[in-house]
Amino acid sequence: MTEQAKGLDKAALRRIIESTVVAAGEPDPSTLPHLIRQRLEGQATGELDLDQYIQQVLREMKKA
Repeated sequence: MTEQAKGLDKAALRRIIESTVVAAGEPDPSTLPHLIRQRLEGQATGELDLDQYIQQVLREMKKA
């Protein structure tokens, strides 16, 4: 089993993070990781540091 097959690939995870942020509107940034975790509950994320990746995607979304 490949590493990608063990969990969500980064592109899929990015789409989940972005759609969660869009659906939440303008929430308190400190609540976003919790909302994203709720959405990913029960799904494998492999060895990815989820907190770090969420913060990275949020920073990139702010720049765009």
